[in-house]
Amino acid sequence: YGGIRVLVHGDDFVVLADDAGQKYLEDTLRSKYDLRVDGSIGPGERHQQFAVLNRIVTYNEQEGSVSYEADPRHVDQMVRDLEMENCKPVKTPSEKMSATEANLKLTTPTITPDRVSFFRRSTSGLVATFGRHTVKASSTLQSTISLSSSEAEYYSIVRGVSIGMSLQEILRGWGLQPKLKVHTDSSAALGTCNRQGLGRSRHVQTRFLWVQEKLALHEFELVKIPTKQNVADLCTKGLPANEMERHMQSMGFEYSHGRAEAAKALE
Repeated sequence: YGGIRVLVHGDDFVVLADDAGQKYLEDTLRSKYDLRVDGSIGPGERHQQFAVLNRIVTYNEQEGSVSYEADPRHVDQMVRDLEMENCKPVKTPSEKMSATEANLKLTTPTITPDRVSFFRRSTSGLVATFGRHTVKASSTLQSTISLSSSEAEYYSIVRGVSIGMSLQEILRGWGLQPKLKVHTDSSAALGTCNRQGLGRSRHVQTRFLWVQEKLALHEFELVKIPTKQNVADLCTKGLPANEMERHMQSMGFEYSHGRAEAAKALE
């Protein structure tokens, strides 16, 4: 059987194949293991929605498209923890305060010594796409304290390249040969990647310099883009509602109402 693609996460299997391919793989696994089939979606199936690792996957038979929704219980848990279950949602949350209070709010408070090391670290924002489809997005606090914004941007590129190469290997296992293109809005970090060695950044650990070698060997392409087009900017800081919606639309996200049938309830 050809065209069978399998994604394995622990003891969970997700299979992309036609009916014959899925039956072949199911019979093969049943000959060795006890297993449970949670569902199947696609043309002609009775149900067109099921959960994969608590993510909701839906097939639209009219459009022939597949949509993916994160576990909605994460939002439910945050709303419960913040005691905001009865609050009215707005795009620009604020509270009434006097002019003096508003001015004081803009004043940066003194950070206690035990929190300095935490807040000095920068945040790496990452959005990975395959074609027009977003397959991964993350917002990660960097483990190393950067001495400049360009250094922090360089560390973000290092993370982006490593994640991109890991996704490349998954796709190669499925018989695809994708090229890796990395976008950045930092000219300084772009310059660091294009040179060989530390240059003036002699405090940067050499273990982060492998990206320079990979770029010199043309194993990936590094492209400078304007900040306005950088959707990963959404993962690094708070943005106005209109910019957030623009980036979400560029990433292929859509807003929907109600709750998916396959979604689990928060206990």
